[in-house]
Amino acid sequence: MSADQLTYSLSASESLMFNYNGINGTSTATNLSGQAAYVSGSQYHPTSFIYSGGYIFGNQSNQPGGMFQNFGISQVVNARHVSFIAADMVSYLPAAPAFGLSGVPGVGDVGTPPIGMGDIPVQSIFTNYGSRVTNAISLGVSPKLTAATSLNLYGAYTIQRFLDVGQDNDDIEGSASLSHRMDARNTTGLGYTYSRFRYQDSPGSILLPGTGPASMNAQGVNLQYQHLFTRKLTFNIAAGPQWIDSGTQLAIPPRTTLFASTSLQYSGKLSSAMVSYSRGANPGSGVLLGTISDNVNFTGQHTFSRSWSGGFSVNYGHASSLGVAAGDHTGIDSFYAGVQATRRLGEHFSGYASYNLQRQAIGQAPLIATTSPLNAFNGTGHILGFGITFIPNPLHLRRH
Repeated sequence: MSADQLTYSLSASESLMFNYNGINGTSTATNLSGQAAYVSGSQYHPTSFIYSGGYIFGNQSNQPGGMFQNFGISQVVNARHVSFIAADMVSYLPAAPAFGLSGVPGVGDVGTPPIGMGDIPVQSIFTNYGSRVTNAISLGVSPKLTAATSLNLYGAYTIQRFLDVGQDNDDIEGSASLSHRMDARNTTGLGYTYSRFRYQDSPGSILLPGTGPASMNAQGVNLQYQHLFTRKLTFNIAAGPQWIDSGTQLAIPPRTTLFASTSLQYSGKLSSAMVSYSRGANPGSGVLLGTISDNVNFTGQHTFSRSWSGGFSVNYGHASSLGVAAGDHTGIDSFYAGVQATRRLGEHFSGYASYNLQRQAIGQAPLIATTSPLNAFNGTGHILGFGITFIPNPLHLRRH
């Protein structure tokens, strides 16, 4: 028997920022934040949710303040020959998310995976300040065809809306894959993916006047392989061609590209780490009309002793625009690095210090005029964070 468990924490921190998110010079902010996670103990229908959010108090007139919120919930149903999973993720952020649970650098979560980014993390294009809301709903079904073969069906719908400058977009995704376990360590598969990105003609849109909504379709097939080196170390890879076309040929010319996704993941008692690479089409982070993105990520956490722990995350991304309206050859190179040290202060408190670096370069300005300028950060920003966290004992609820 296992019990439902609720864990939570509260943090207060101070951030010192240099040229962050398009704000020239030095600025500071005071942050109040919290995190909570719930996992039910049910073996057949487990429920889980995770929350990270808070409020940023800008201490200078040129430093915007505001809240940030992230919430995710999932429900799994395991039957004899089939399993179902439904999930929903909602976020409200003041700028493009940095890699971390909250999406906000300096609040003490370096090295933790973000909510709702899937198995392989993809860093967004960094933007200047501009609030946005994202909501993603997904459903997965995995029937077992035989003891070693299963069919995996997945669908998701995502909307992203910008309160200021930014390209509103909708994303419909679907995939189907057939996987076969060859032995205890090796699994192979064949998959098909489909995505449709739709761009709204909103007040902050970069679409040309009078062109109306634009859309892009991406579909592909891929071969999949998984190898379990040990119970702690897992390797995954999937690759294949991806075809891109559009109902608005002048905005997004058709092309064929490579889809790839690979990762090496370690999960131990004191350490966890993942190195990954991904390539494929995505909506463009509200900055461009669709992109081909390459992302390399290395993230990890380690507990050094009873009192000391640390985390890090490094990400490089290159985004090439698919849309003529945003510059046919516009390329954006992004680099993010974060490191954090955490010191236990008694039974329920800990203190941390973190450093975050964000660097982004826009290779070419738009070829033609747009209704709004690109809301993309261009330069180098540094964020130092110092804070204290209160972590009470987990709450154990009903037993199953």
